[in-house]
Amino acid sequence: MPRFATHEVGIVVAVQVVVRGLGAPPDTSTGPVIVVGGHSPVFTGCRVAARHESVVENEEDGTEIAVCDPVAWSQVWPRLRRFYS
Repeated sequence: MPRFATHEVGIVVAVQVVVRGLGAPPDTSTGPVIVVGGHSPVFTGCRVAARHESVVENEEDGTEIAVCDPVAWSQVWPRLRRFYS
């Protein structure tokens, strides 16, 4: 399983990648950041773009999906490591 999956949406990084210490995406990845499940203190300019609506009533129903400003991954990666560790 690759660390980063490049699709039409760009580079996808899961929290598990951060926790396992697998290194940051390249700084050439300059697209917006999607944050699922609340706001992270690491990203700026976040605005709620959608809410997860489920037919099953559970803790994920209503979860916010935010779009945040692009970042320089080499600068925010150490902060993500501290936040999610």
